[in-house]
Parts: sequence; structure tokens; C-alpha cells
Amino acid sequence: MKQQDNVHVTDGGMVRCGTQSRLWGAEKSVVEVKGWVKLVLRERGKKVTEREGDNVWTNTGREFLTQRISLDLAAPSSTIRTDAVAYIGVGTGGYTEEPGVLSLQTPIVYETSLFLAEITGVAFPAYPVRTTVEYQRTFAETEITIVPGTVLLSEVGLYTNGDPAGSPANGFGTRNRGTGAFTAAPVAYKSFEPVAKTNNMQLEVFWQIRF
Repeated sequence: MKQQDNVHVTDGGMVRCGTQSRLWGAEKSVVEVKGWVKLVLRERGKKVTEREGDNVWTNTGREFLTQRISLDLAAPSSTIRTDAVAYIGVGTGGYTEEPGVLSLQTPIVYETSLFLAEITGVAFPAYPVRTTVEYQRTFAETEITIVPGTVLLSEVGLYTNGDPAGSPANGFGTRNRGTGAFTAAPVAYKSFEPVAKTNNMQLEVFWQIRF
């Protein structure tokens, strides 16, 4: 009697070995860059307001990725670009989220004369897909609201530490973090319903990029 193997093929699921498990199927053959931004306002540790949602990965960001992963044949020990995602900028305006965004509409400083705030945390969560990176920054009570009062925030941008006008162009650490960066193009952009930050509140920003 002839025997036949039955083979079932699936493009998603979970495999478990002991206490370890792994999801597959979320990764796609077409590389997409997606983002998810979460902002949390806290007063004395208590959550006051929260905003979250998708963002747009801009044409500037796409150009950054293509050059960041490509070998510089004139200097084989380096890539075309050497800069990295390093800063978050905030503003009070709001553009439609589309790849052509070239700056924040109404950027503001978070400290005297400083626009771009350093990312202070980087994580690689396995959810919702294992190809995720999360950038984090907490703005203190006296940041953004430099003068006591209320600031209505409604846009954020993600930036690299390379300046196109730097020497070398887009070199690591060449970015101007001051008001000269108001016109800088972000690699990712998010606009949202305004949140009112006072000098009694901290602002937490969690920015995920998912491939």
C-alpha cells in the first residue's frame, strides 16, 4: 500500500520551546517602514493626557535609510551616511502626515536656544513585530514650558544627528541642535490633537519604528 505524506503550509503562527516562544508571519517580503508614536503627560507621576497613533516616515527618512545601509566604495570601511536617529523635536503647528513633510510647521525650543532634544532610551521590543525599535525621551517640567504657563503641543519630529550642510555632509554628530534646525527635515513626523503642557508636567515620548 502506497503511503503519502500530507504537508500543510502556513504563513503565520507561533512556535514554543520550553518557556520560549516566537511569532512569525508578521514580517513581510515587502519592506515597509511604519511608526507608532505615544505621548503621555504626567503631573506628579499621575497620567493626565495621552495621545498615540501612526506617523509618517518621510522621503527624507527613506533617503537616509538607503544611504545608511550602502557601502561607500570610495571608503570601503564606511557607509555612504554615518549619522543615526538621535533627536526629537516638538512644535505647536501641524501638517498633514505625508512623505513630503520637510520640517515641523511651528517648531519651538525645549530649552533656551535648543530645539532638538536627545533621545535618552532605545529599546527593541518583540511586539508587535520583532523588527521594532523604540526611541524614548522624557521632557522635564521646566522643558518646553521654559516660562511658566501652558504650551499647546501638536506635532513632533524624529531627526538624525547628521546635518546635510555639515562637514562631511550628514556626518555623525554634525547636526545643529539649536534654532538653526527649525528648518531641518525629520525622518518621521506626527501631528496630533493638541495637548496642554504646563511647567508642572512631564512629557513622555515613545516613538516606535517597525519594519
